[in-house]
Amino acid sequence: MEFVEENDKKRDADEEISIERLTIYRILDLYNLINKETQFNKGVFAEDSGASERTVRRDIKCLNDYFKRNYENKGSIGVYREINYCRKDNVYKVNLRGDCDFSESDIYAFTKVIIQSRAFTSKEIRRILSILASQVKDASVIKEIIEKEELYYVEPQHKKDIIDLLWIMRKSIERCKQVEFDYTRADGKKKRHVVNPIAIVFNEYYFYIVSEIEKGSSKIEIPFRVDRIKNYKETNKNSTYPYGRFEEEKYRKKVQFMYTGDFKTIEFEFFGDSIEAVLDRLPTAEIIEKTDKCYKARAEIYGEGVKRWILSQKEFLKVTKPQEYVEEIKETIRRMYDLYNV
Repeated sequence: MEFVEENDKKRDADEEISIERLTIYRILDLYNLINKETQFNKGVFAEDSGASERTVRRDIKCLNDYFKRNYENKGSIGVYREINYCRKDNVYKVNLRGDCDFSESDIYAFTKVIIQSRAFTSKEIRRILSILASQVKDASVIKEIIEKEELYYVEPQHKKDIIDLLWIMRKSIERCKQVEFDYTRADGKKKRHVVNPIAIVFNEYYFYIVSEIEKGSSKIEIPFRVDRIKNYKETNKNSTYPYGRFEEEKYRKKVQFMYTGDFKTIEFEFFGDSIEAVLDRLPTAEIIEKTDKCYKARAEIYGEGVKRWILSQKEFLKVTKPQEYVEEIKETIRRMYDLYNV
């Protein structure tokens, strides 16, 4: 009896080894196939190997995991292979991916960012997304994703193509040329400006050209929304602002929402759940104390834009310093209250 049980165990072990070997042989066959061919039919391979198509899918995933792991273990340098399904041709294709190649996941991420920025007109978006889709060898899947994203895209209200104008502005900055243009403010007032262009930045749906203008005996930096600019052209004069001196990173940290105003350092208390969101919104902010009730923080800002954001935080944020800024916010709140106290 014991002898029979031992034989059964040995037979089961041999069968398990045999199944494991068949799996290894099948994966090796698949590996040899993609070394010879750039594409293959999953159904044909399954039939030839005596496995189900579901099993072959697992084998493909196994190889893709191996290629990726081997690539990452080498410090993500060089080129690695990836087996992807092409719905159009109903075959699996072997794509080479390198450090400078776009994958479908890369294109998808870029598409989401560009779409949600809402910075461009529908015509410009179609062109940009078409260029992105052309960067992957098998564009069938990503094209379908892009078409869905594009279908629900809401273009900005100004409906002005700005991509070519951005490039012209960049050249003016690089050549250190003074420029002039007609500008329409948010309140509808129009004015001709002559400025020293400094840099182009993007913030909250819009592109801005940061420019230096003379105000009395001093010079100040003001952001102009690109879509509100007309009749842009270079003058015969050179810009007095040296090319390359502008530090965009420091500027963006202090100028939130692209509103002008006096530069100041404020302190505030935050009572909400996510202090991380506040620190992301105000890059110059730093926590100076944490209590049981709130976070206390300090930030360098230009007043008007941040004031509008502060008021949107309702009862979860309270400015404590400087006192004149506190009074300015109080006065704004009083005017807001009067709108509803009718």
